[in-house]
Amino acid sequence: MFKEIIFLCSLANTGDMKHADAVFDALPSHETVQRYQIDANETCENTADKMEELFQKYASSANDSPYIIYAVGDKGRDCLRILNDRHLISPDKAYVVAGTHQYSPDYELIYITEADGRQQTLIRHMCLPGAMPEDTKERIKAAYTNHTFTFAVPTKNPSIEELEQSYHVWDSASKPRIEDDYIIVTLPGDAPDSTNKQRLFTKQSAQQLVDFILCFRTERGNRHTIIVQNSPRTGKFDEAGNIMCPHEYEKGHRTANDVTDAVSLFFIDRLRQNGIEPHFYNFAFEKDGAAKKVISVYNPLLYVAQTPGRNNYYILPGESVSMLGQIPLYMTGDRIIVFKPDSMNDQHDLIFQMIQRHQYLSVFNEHGNVVQAEPGHKRLHDDARDVATAISDGFGRWVGSITSTTA
Repeated sequence: MFKEIIFLCSLANTGDMKHADAVFDALPSHETVQRYQIDANETCENTADKMEELFQKYASSANDSPYIIYAVGDKGRDCLRILNDRHLISPDKAYVVAGTHQYSPDYELIYITEADGRQQTLIRHMCLPGAMPEDTKERIKAAYTNHTFTFAVPTKNPSIEELEQSYHVWDSASKPRIEDDYIIVTLPGDAPDSTNKQRLFTKQSAQQLVDFILCFRTERGNRHTIIVQNSPRTGKFDEAGNIMCPHEYEKGHRTANDVTDAVSLFFIDRLRQNGIEPHFYNFAFEKDGAAKKVISVYNPLLYVAQTPGRNNYYILPGESVSMLGQIPLYMTGDRIIVFKPDSMNDQHDLIFQMIQRHQYLSVFNEHGNVVQAEPGHKRLHDDARDVATAISDGFGRWVGSITSTTA
């Protein structure tokens, strides 16, 4: 068993952070493993030199023992490339893992050159959803010594007791009552495609979602209260890929609602124009010096949504692979409805179709009608345990191979 793991993970991407947390918590005997984390975002506050400084500090603490580097998502991959280009990663000491929801050939471009001049990929283990074209899957099998094909992606899945606690400590005048029935909506976010180009959740797509929700609610007697939350990627980018709304504010100067993006505001305004006053909760990062606190009511709203005996529905964005895999652990497929925004790409759709075939999800079709999951199941198993076991086993085999080579 290894004694140290270094996560390369964007602290601005909550899905990536939950991925890292879930894998670490699922590691066998993780209590004995030293965890380090490097923010994979290259910004004016976090430079490549800062990443190098932290990595050298953490790697040296391993005292020449083999350890794991786990690069999460696209930002983690980019950070891994920076460290490798600076010749900081020792291939006979670091077992390099990459975990992501969408494969890109860019991972194959991070390679090392052996003493005999032969090149091979630096990454020893790829972990990503198994819903992909067969030719891509075969390419991955050929390129990487170890690979784990998951259902969705690892994410932090709180217990019902933990969700309940988050609801009870939530201090808000607009806190939803457990006794009422709700349609809970998570707005889609902007998302990169396989070429790393941002696909946007546009106002046109937001208007379509409004229309679908209004029709769905009317068919059920117009009695459901609508709750809306967005994500850190909602309305974040412009057409050129520039950040328009980072969902950030300085503590003591502004509030979360002061940094709401334009698409979310448009969505809420359209609901109000149709006579609906929703509960709206804006996702934000509260900055306090160098520290950032996540402002989110995701967990308490999930507790509300899954309350047994209530007539609640959860509308999910199809571009969020983590939510596609997570929410079916708490609710049956007849209560979960997926909206497919224009930010959704082909890889997202493949994963969605695979999950839908298990009857874990319902979906709005192009006309706004719900294609119902029948009978609608719950998932009984998450991905984190599979990934944690696979990388632990892969590490053990790798250590055995380099030991026998040097013996």
